[in-house]
Amino acid sequence: MRQRDATAEDRLERLLELQTLLARVSREIGPALELQPVLATVLRAMRSLVDFRGGTIQLVEGGSVYIAASDPPVSPDVAAARLPIGTGLGGRVVSTGEYVYSADIQHDDRVDVRLRRLGSNAGMRSYLAVPLVCLGRVVGLVQIDSTEPDAFDADDLHVLEGLATQV
Repeated sequence: MRQRDATAEDRLERLLELQTLLARVSREIGPALELQPVLATVLRAMRSLVDFRGGTIQLVEGGSVYIAASDPPVSPDVAAARLPIGTGLGGRVVSTGEYVYSADIQHDDRVDVRLRRLGSNAGMRSYLAVPLVCLGRVVGLVQIDSTEPDAFDADDLHVLEGLATQV
């Protein structure tokens, strides 16, 4: 993961932006009774602080992971795909409970080649995902991607982890 060259002032400004965003997201999703509005709120919040091509919130169902929400919408074949827990990048996030980063999925052996080339996944190069944990159990993941190799840094990871905690 690349390192961002930032002054102390830049880091403080970014931290304040993140805290403000997390407080706003918490206010918006706290009273929500439906899942889809919560997921849409989180995806919008991610866009405000992280530059990415596509983002998804994926949930566990049975022994696999599926896309519950995305920004922008994924292709129908990607939406229909199910990834077994423990396989691929997203499946590893769920099985380990730890974030996964791939600076270039085109050269990452952990990635399912068929899934890499499927529909809206085809242009993806960088991938970053963090687990969604509820009551100590991983229930899904938050993921972003880019068409640029090594597009994400530690600040992006912190934003995703903060949003995942809110969900």
